[in-house]
Amino acid sequence: MEKHIGLDFDNTIVKYDEVFHKYGVNIFGMPKRIPQTKTSVKEYFWDYKNEGGWEHWVELQGIVYGEKMLEAKPSPGLEKFLEHCQRNAIRVSISSHKTEFPKRGTQVNLWDSAWQWLEENLFSIRRNFKICKSDIFFEPERSLKILRIKNLGCTVFVDDLIEVFNDPTFPEHVKKILYDPHNQKCHEKTDVISCKSWEKISFNINNLYILN
Repeated sequence: MEKHIGLDFDNTIVKYDEVFHKYGVNIFGMPKRIPQTKTSVKEYFWDYKNEGGWEHWVELQGIVYGEKMLEAKPSPGLEKFLEHCQRNAIRVSISSHKTEFPKRGTQVNLWDSAWQWLEENLFSIRRNFKICKSDIFFEPERSLKILRIKNLGCTVFVDDLIEVFNDPTFPEHVKKILYDPHNQKCHEKTDVISCKSWEKISFNINNLYILN
């Protein structure tokens, strides 16, 4: 088996929980008691009792993924995972479903914000891992993201959204790992490996690729 792992970007490589909570409170008046997870913030805004909640959530996403992007941090354990891939000659690519501009609010270029975050967090200093810039792709539609995964020849893909793996066009031969740090996403698919941490993902990669 070729060793090529594809990674999602938002909420997989990048951790936004605190940023969503901060600006949900500061800009939209969300109660501070809401747990500091993206899922909890999203559920608050989606609640039917919150008038205009859906619109506020869409605008909040544009704020977090745009002008506030640099406040987000790499997911805990990501750096060690990438070093593990480097030691074992595993190619790593990024394929992300990300619109170029927000659907609501200030029209910041979200792709530019993502590239700036990558420069600040993965490319700015010497590290013991390598992701080629030519292997990083932002796609405006989920269908194009899945097509990119297929065309890149990924043999494993890591994503935080079960919906990606449930898509009927997702390539069957690609091993599926669901990154679920809060253990919140229940699913019935038997071919999806759920992991709460990057350490657990590394463990499963060892099994899939039969590494030492």
